[in-house]
Amino acid sequence: MNINIFDDNVKEYLGENIDLNEQLKGMLNDLSLSVAKSTSDIIISLPGKALRVFVMLFIMFYLFKEGNFVVQKVMSHIPLKISHQHNITKKFSNVIYASLYGIVVTAFLQGLLAGIGFWVFDVPSPILWGAIMVIL
Repeated sequence: MNINIFDDNVKEYLGENIDLNEQLKGMLNDLSLSVAKSTSDIIISLPGKALRVFVMLFIMFYLFKEGNFVVQKVMSHIPLKISHQHNITKKFSNVIYASLYGIVVTAFLQGLLAGIGFWVFDVPSPILWGAIMVIL
């Protein structure tokens, strides 16, 4: 790209000491170094992230499988009356269910509205993209 066209205008406003080509080369060099560093940081952190996902899925599997047993064990170690323990677990259960259902309903509404927006603006396959938005 030849930026000599803009060179005269820049020199007129900023003075004769400005070399636009050198400034642009410096900025592009800084940008490429930043992108390379970010890419290497992402690649280096992938094994740790994969391990965390594996541990999360492992824990989720056993909590779904043995969740009631875990709750009973935790409740047996809480130094409160049984009625208070049941109230606490019921409130935790209600909050968890409300959060999960809220997230699911919000995802469906966002996907539906996005699908309608895609359809209005003539994006190809609006139903597919709306469904992808629901999932993501």
